[in-house]
Amino acid sequence: SYPKYDLTMCTYCSGINGVVLYAIASAWKGEPWDDVEVLTGKAMKPTPGMKKTILLGKCMYQANKDNPDINEMIPVKGCPPNPDDIVKALHKAGIMVDPAIFQNMETAPGLLLARYKDKPEFDPGFFSVA
Repeated sequence: SYPKYDLTMCTYCSGINGVVLYAIASAWKGEPWDDVEVLTGKAMKPTPGMKKTILLGKCMYQANKDNPDINEMIPVKGCPPNPDDIVKALHKAGIMVDPAIFQNMETAPGLLLARYKDKPEFDPGFFSVA
């Protein structure tokens, strides 16, 4: 499970959250993973009965490192979490994400925007920062 992020997620974790979600979605092959949860932010609490709990980020680790509801803790302690450590944690939990997604995450905005190139119906004026 990947509970919806809340307002306690910091800027650093929020920057990588979408990449983590995309990597997990891309790794899914139609079969459920074995009672794995990924927790983010500062306020989430582990779900009793889950087999594996990934604590993503320093804040989540500090908040839950001693929580007795965690059966198998897989911590990713960095601030921000290191992408290679995230991949290792997800692999340890049985979620075989593609490491290339994290290695190339700085190119993602360009890939997304490329689909609008040379499209007359797309007006960049609608997307400006004031």
